[in-house]
Amino acid sequence: MMYHDTHAHLDLLLQRLGDLPGEKDLNLERGELKHMEDFEISKHKVNDLMSKHDFVIHPTVSTENFYLVSSLFRSFSKVYFLLGSHPEIVKEKFRLENYIDIQQSLIAELEADQNLLNRLVGIGEVGLDYHYSKDPIIIEKQKCLFEEQISLAIKLNLPLVIHCREAFSDLFTILKSYPDIHNNFLIHCFTGDTDDLQKVLEIGGKVAFGGVATFASARDLQDAVKYCPTDSFVLETDLPFLAPAPHRSQICMPEMIDEIAETIANLKGLTKKETWNYSLKNTVNLFGQL
Repeated sequence: MMYHDTHAHLDLLLQRLGDLPGEKDLNLERGELKHMEDFEISKHKVNDLMSKHDFVIHPTVSTENFYLVSSLFRSFSKVYFLLGSHPEIVKEKFRLENYIDIQQSLIAELEADQNLLNRLVGIGEVGLDYHYSKDPIIIEKQKCLFEEQISLAIKLNLPLVIHCREAFSDLFTILKSYPDIHNNFLIHCFTGDTDDLQKVLEIGGKVAFGGVATFASARDLQDAVKYCPTDSFVLETDLPFLAPAPHRSQICMPEMIDEIAETIANLKGLTKKETWNYSLKNTVNLFGQL
């Protein structure tokens, strides 16, 4: 059986594996390697890493990161892209208007590049993350950025892929204010409980289950997995992060997605094949045929 992965940071995986230079040798502004021949060597590694995958969806965390990721992976037909603005890019000096101007310039470039535009399947990852900062100014800026990204997804008629950490209450308040995004969003790396899942389902969202669902400590999440309807979940790794048990704290590798699928299957009383098939059907329903 061929795999798929709805959330995989291949750029960060290659850096962790030493097959891409570190950030000091990357031009993040325009997504270029200072020494492009370094990536020519890595292309063989990418093909090997994805040999068992039909496709992966590659999120990005900023406009600059999208330039980088699309430059690195646009020649790989198995890779599709999200245009993202991760909440952690919001710092004290973050200027929303400047950022949106840069993002709009990128979108204009995409509209002139039909090949790359066809590979853009969603807006993400975007959202709220209160884990590292409880500063009300930072939180307010995160909310404003998130709302801009919701509006962008609606304007472009693309699904929204959401990162949410320690912020479910604010997330649901905001989402309820944007009914046009209901039925067209996914909570990536879902770690909530059954009550959180019910709120997602009430407004037509889907959730992605990854390595955290395999952790012995994730009892509330595992209850949510059991409760989740078969038409409302997809599979992901978030590699190179969140390797499933028993590989916890290691680099998450692409093939580990199958161990996640096995855990989800066991929790839901499904076969692994059924679990993969449900994830594929739900992925296509959300993102289109990949």
